[in-house]
Amino acid sequence: MDPSNNRDKKKWYLKNGFVLALCVITPPIGYIHVLVNRKHWERKEMLSYLLWATVFTSFWLLKFISKEVQLVALILALIFLSIGTRKKIGLVYQSAGQSYFFRY
Repeated sequence: MDPSNNRDKKKWYLKNGFVLALCVITPPIGYIHVLVNRKHWERKEMLSYLLWATVFTSFWLLKFISKEVQLVALILALIFLSIGTRKKIGLVYQSAGQSYFFRY
């Protein structure tokens, strides 16, 4: 038996391409598939699949929302983004017993 044939023994429904295709084409089915088979992947890999499914679910749901609701959602998103960027972030840097405070 050739050892190079043993390197990828994942089942077809657990392979990267199939799972990403499910998450992109039909995000709700991709969510269900990832959550049902979450024991087969490492945590980081599972979270990346869930991230893809979440992003494409948001695009997918926009098809079912009226234009007025889309406009309100866009305005609210811009307001939240502008508030978040104006918020001052403080950072404390400690070096050799001295503390420095930076404000962005």
